[in-house]
Amino acid sequence: MKKLIIAAALLMFSGVTVAYSGFPGSGDPSQVTQDAFEQYAENIGNMSLAIEGTGNGSFRTIPGESDPVWCFTDIPMYDRKSGLMVGYAEDCLAGVTVGANGGVSVLPGYTYLRFFAPQGGTWDLVVSGNISVIPTVVQTETQYGAAVSHITGSSKESTLIGNGVKGNLSTGLFKNARGQGRISGMVNMANFDPANVEGSTIDFSCYFNIVDLKLSSFAVRDAAETL
Repeated sequence: MKKLIIAAALLMFSGVTVAYSGFPGSGDPSQVTQDAFEQYAENIGNMSLAIEGTGNGSFRTIPGESDPVWCFTDIPMYDRKSGLMVGYAEDCLAGVTVGANGGVSVLPGYTYLRFFAPQGGTWDLVVSGNISVIPTVVQTETQYGAAVSHITGSSKESTLIGNGVKGNLSTGLFKNARGQGRISGMVNMANFDPANVEGSTIDFSCYFNIVDLKLSSFAVRDAAETL
């Protein structure tokens, strides 16, 4: 049973490339499972994710931000390679400025990528970056036929300390992690009202690439012990 648990948990990291085909050694099954998890986790490196669905408006207090931040919660999150649902995302917008052309700048955005974890919990990987949101100039929809009003994106940039994985906000396996992120997406903001954030929704169809991910060995060990 524990082998099945770890196999399912690792599907969310389907971009991992390791020359490992079984559980190492012999002995206590719990220790074998933990050792296998640590070997995989140390080789994650990159992830390709999609968040697809509707986010519900709310407010969140984020360390370092003086005012409560607009957030959109409970967006289904998928591993792009396997197509499996691996958790939920929460997209938070700080320093929002609306331009004369309807474009929006978010300085910065915070995306909480909440992965399913053992025993019913979650491991949060938090990615932050400066985001551009631009109205579409032609009629656009997602591959699932959902309407799109804006195109959005943010690219990794190693010279910007705040643009990438926020290990201090991340939890579980990702606590104190380092890395960079690139966001490419489409959103429908037809039901978004900045005067009534908690009554608003945004429809998301966004891809997240997490690259050069480095996990803390202490966080990996602690996560393995929860299996």
